[in-house]
Amino acid sequence: MAKQMSWTDAENEVTYTESYWRPIQCNFDVLTQTGMVVFGGWKNQAARQRGKRLVGAKIYYITPAIYEQYFKESILKDAGKSFLTQSYLMATETLDTPSGEPAVMKSFFDGALDV
Repeated sequence: MAKQMSWTDAENEVTYTESYWRPIQCNFDVLTQTGMVVFGGWKNQAARQRGKRLVGAKIYYITPAIYEQYFKESILKDAGKSFLTQSYLMATETLDTPSGEPAVMKSFFDGALDV
């Protein structure tokens, strides 16, 4: 699974109309219930398949509250979820990107297609 969407780089210089995003790194400390999930973005799916470089990255820092909501053992083991599927869910539900409206945030992956 991956996310595909139109995305403009941080300098607002290049828009990738079919940017392709997947988790590339997941680090979790079970003891402190903290960690990090990094999604890598490529120009498109073909660029990823050819081993081309990333054009962007999106980092999610895992706090104890986020860990408890998405990654605790009862969710992963008892509900049959994985760190990967939960990383996608967490990223989709995290409202951390300005929507263009004052004081309204949206998910970085708002409007992205699951591919």
